[in-house]
Amino acid sequence: MAFLGQIPSELPVGGFLRSMRQGMGDANMIMWGMAFGSIGMGMFVYGKRERAMVPLVCGVALSALPYVISSVVGLIAAGSVLALVPVFVKTA
Repeated sequence: MAFLGQIPSELPVGGFLRSMRQGMGDANMIMWGMAFGSIGMGMFVYGKRERAMVPLVCGVALSALPYVISSVVGLIAAGSVLALVPVFVKTA
């Protein structure tokens, strides 16, 4: 059984395993990931209490975003769009 540090580079691993093999990345990725994760957690709690689907779904997506996107620019772009969706999408 191979540990995460022993994963051969020719195996097609994605997302979490690739980030574990390459390390956490730079400080910017950690900072932006924590920021968007915190905003997502707040949106999730708000959406759950108010029974509003748009903030609830955007909160889950924002919390999972740092695990899916591995570039800082992509994380900032996607996180900004997801954070602004509840402002522009009004539910009845």
